Amino acid sequence: MALEQRGNSAYYYRKRWVNGTCQSEYVGGGAFAHLVAEIEALERLPARQEAAAFRKVRGEFKQQSMLVLARESDVRQLVTAVLLACGYHQHKRQWRKDMQDQSPPLAPAAEPVTQDMDQGWQALRAALNIEAVPVNGKITKAAEAQAEQERRTAVRHVLRDYPVIWSRTRKLLSSAERTLIEKVTPTEGSNGRALLEHAVKGIRRDLGYEDAPMLEQLLIEQVAVAWLDLSIVHGQYAENAVQGHTLTVGAYWDRRVSGAQARYLRAMEALARVRRLAMPQPLQVNIGGQQVNVAGNG
Repeated sequence: MALEQRGNSAYYYRKRWVNGTCQSEYVGGGAFAHLVAEIEALERLPARQEAAAFRKVRGEFKQQSMLVLARESDVRQLVTAVLLACGYHQHKRQWRKDMQDQSPPLAPAAEPVTQDMDQGWQALRAALNIEAVPVNGKITKAAEAQAEQERRTAVRHVLRDYPVIWSRTRKLLSSAERTLIEKVTPTEGSNGRALLEHAVKGIRRDLGYEDAPMLEQLLIEQVAVAWLDLSIVHGQYAENAVQGHTLTVGAYWDRRVSGAQARYLRAMEALARVRRLAMPQPLQVNIGGQQVNVAGNG
């Protein structure tokens, strides 16, 4: 649909697709063309306003997802570093205790501990990214074992020299939690905000936050952040389900709900995995040619 100006005269055409080709249909000219253009512009105004509002909401929820994913990435890297430092290694994406780890304990840091979190995270990422060096174009098992030992040693040094990573990561999680709560309930002291804060406290209590080790506390904080994210997305999804919306908008909210659910499940799985690794592992004994599990520490 277009208003075309030719010389001193105006003409209005409607564009139609017929058999894969765009064809112009003449509607009228002169003052009538201007009138039709204004009427159709007014008819399209609600759809444009709805599209603009949807783009705004989509941008806000994109920022929300990026915030939650950033905190998830921080916690995941820290969990990986701690498990490596504690003598675990990954085998087919499963963490297992490395029984051949003979790394000696680290001596205390000789220099004053730096409080630069960015430098600490850079050092941690560099340590986690240590890879085996190929020999004649191939990576041998010996090279992999050496790289893992170097990675473990480097991670231990970073965790020793940059303890600020722990406190700052916790602050970032708390900040993300406040941001999500304030997004839903911008009014200070409102019943909705009090309800969400009470729910988050309940999550911490049910997951044993107070008595949990530091690493598990960070994972519990991540669970709370992911739960808030999922609750917000669910609320918006329900609100849009009541109202009429296009298929595009409906598909968008389906993807948002699926993504938030996946982040929440990953947070819960990470906490469960760390707690399982912290439990005493059964000791396998060969009795009569059969492997029998007996109680014991791994």
